[in-house]
Amino acid sequence: MTADQAWDALQDAGYRDQFEGGWRVVNPGQRLVGRVGTAVFMPTRPDFNSAVQQNGKKENRVGDESSWIIDILQPGDVLVVDLFGKTRYGTIIGDNLATAIYAKSHNGLIVNGAIRDVTGIEQISGFEVYTRGVDPSALENVMLTGINTPIRIGDVTVMPGDITIGDPEGVTFVPPQLAEKLADETEMDRMIDQWGHTMLREGKYTPGQIDGKWTPKMREEFNAWLENKGSKLRMPAN
Repeated sequence: MTADQAWDALQDAGYRDQFEGGWRVVNPGQRLVGRVGTAVFMPTRPDFNSAVQQNGKKENRVGDESSWIIDILQPGDVLVVDLFGKTRYGTIIGDNLATAIYAKSHNGLIVNGAIRDVTGIEQISGFEVYTRGVDPSALENVMLTGINTPIRIGDVTVMPGDITIGDPEGVTFVPPQLAEKLADETEMDRMIDQWGHTMLREGKYTPGQIDGKWTPKMREEFNAWLENKGSKLRMPAN
C-alpha cells in the first residue's frame, strides 16, 4: 500500500488527516508497518513531573521515562513519540535505547523530535526510524505525560492501536477498524498499476488508454493476467 493509495481510501472513509510527511529516515529499507504504541512528552513542569515520578515508583517502573515507554512494547509494535518537534535536547534515543526498542519490538520508531548516536543506530539492521532531526545533545527539560494515549504527530491525531505505514513519502496512520478494508481496496489498485506499467513498457497501449476508461478487451486481458498470477481479484466486465 502506497501513501497515495491509502490517502484516497482514507479520504473516502472520512479520515482527512492521517498522513504526515517531512521526515528524515534512518536505516531506510523495507516498508515500516506495525501496530502503534504511543508516548507523549511536554516541557517540564515541576509539580506535574513530581506526580509522574511518584506514580512511576508506585507502578515499579525502572529507569527514566524513556525506558518506561520501551518496556510496554510487544513484537511488531511501532513506537510513536510526540516530542513536540524538539531537536536540541529533544533526542528520545541513542543507540542503547534503540537496541532495546528493536529487541522488544523487532520494529521501528517514529518520533516528532530527534535522535542521537546515528552512527550506532545505523548498525542495528532492520531498525527503521522516522525522525524530525538528529542532534548530539541528550534529552533534557521534558517530562512524560502519557503512555498509550491519543497524541498529535503534525496534523495527525494518532491513537494507540492504529496501524502505521511508512514509505518514502512519509507515514500514514490507519484506524485499525479500516485496515482490512484498505488492504483489499489497495490490492486491486496495485494490480491495476502493475498491469498498466507492463503494457506501457511493452508499448501495447498508450498512456491515454491506460489512464482512461478501459475497453472491454483491456478488462478481459487484465482479468486473464490476474488469473495467471493466481489472484482471486477480478475486474467487472463493464
